[in-house]
Amino acid sequence: MIDWVTVGWYALQIFALALLLATASMAYWRAGEDGVRWREVMGRPGYMLAWLGALLVFSAAQVPVQDGWLQRLLWGALALAFAWETWGAWRRARS
Repeated sequence: MIDWVTVGWYALQIFALALLLATASMAYWRAGEDGVRWREVMGRPGYMLAWLGALLVFSAAQVPVQDGWLQRLLWGALALAFAWETWGAWRRARS
């Protein structure tokens, strides 16, 4: 029998990875258009917000599919760290 909840968590992880790839690709294109380095574009608030948000979604979606309690704890801690960084990037993007 198919565990649809687990399939949903893995679909969320794939979505987050696709968002990471799209953000990196868009930043690479923008760097070429503006004649600047990729790192400079990725440091802009909008790009950083998308990047950190995708990392937050990916790490949060890892928590329920892990078997061991230590793995869940570590992925959860990483998700909290990304949540903190995403919140900071959101505040910088607004100002």
